[in-house]
Amino acid sequence: MPLRLLSITLLALSLAACFKPEIRQGNFLEKDTVALLKPGMSQAQVLAIMGRPMIQDPFHPQRWDYVRWVNPNNGRPIQNWRVTVFFHNGLVASVDEPPPQNPETQVQLPSINDLAPLPQTKTGAPPDQGQGGGTSPPR
Repeated sequence: MPLRLLSITLLALSLAACFKPEIRQGNFLEKDTVALLKPGMSQAQVLAIMGRPMIQDPFHPQRWDYVRWVNPNNGRPIQNWRVTVFFHNGLVASVDEPPPQNPETQVQLPSINDLAPLPQTKTGAPPDQGQGGGTSPPR
């Protein structure tokens, strides 16, 4: 009995060591979103477009760094992308966007176009509004 328990434990531990989850850290950056950044925009506009920066250094408040780092852990190369926004007097002065590392393997977020269309309802039949069968409450 102890030998069987030991072999099951060793098998479970060896199988658990095979799983390596993908590690994603930072902001999810897209070229279309970064392209919306223009000189003269306020910090509030940048926040609305890009979200909170990954790095907002208190010693350099005029610089916001957006960083994306993905380690797929399946043999594919690590993905890195960094965008730095520089401000002057609270307005965007410049955007530094070096080319991403391994751009051909960048993970893309699904868009609204990737969704399946909603099923068609019968013509003339009103959609169910969740009102409990259409009966009115007693008065």
